[in-house]
Amino acid sequence: MSEASPPSKGGLLKLLNHLESVIAMTAFSLMLIDVLAGVVMRYILQVPFPWGEEAARYLMVTGIMGGIGIGVKEGAHLNVELFRSLLPKAPLRLVTLLADLITLATFCFLVYVSWIFISMNKSFGQLTAALNIPIYYIYYILIVGFAIATAEHLIIMYRKHVAGESGSGESGKLPKEETGI
Repeated sequence: MSEASPPSKGGLLKLLNHLESVIAMTAFSLMLIDVLAGVVMRYILQVPFPWGEEAARYLMVTGIMGGIGIGVKEGAHLNVELFRSLLPKAPLRLVTLLADLITLATFCFLVYVSWIFISMNKSFGQLTAALNIPIYYIYYILIVGFAIATAEHLIIMYRKHVAGESGSGESGKLPKEETGI
């Protein structure tokens, strides 16, 4: 009987980790530059910067959705530790598995609903107010963010429930050496 081996820290996982970081850092960096440019243009040069606020808003959403997988990987989302700490080991495993399955179903549902939402917005032909680009382009980050969160959660579930890694413990976090952070 062969033992299940956890996914390696190779190819696809490295790409996923890199993609999350690049999306989040790029979006927040561009947002910072955009807001600074808006302040300089409005208060120093006294020139209107009509699309700056809208761009900053969309960059913030992009940064958050790009970084949602990082939150999943770090176990930074809402968790009820008090309840879990009171449970004996056997029920704790069951409760953890149930919570992980509900979380996975939620992420999958959010990907699906995002797709429907984008499809509906495509048919409306709505453009952003200042940037004048189709609004559904911006909404695609919802699918990307929730899909990355789904992938990260699947990896954590595999490590906790199939590979039986002890480091994935009660909080959903993996040791830093395993996450590469």
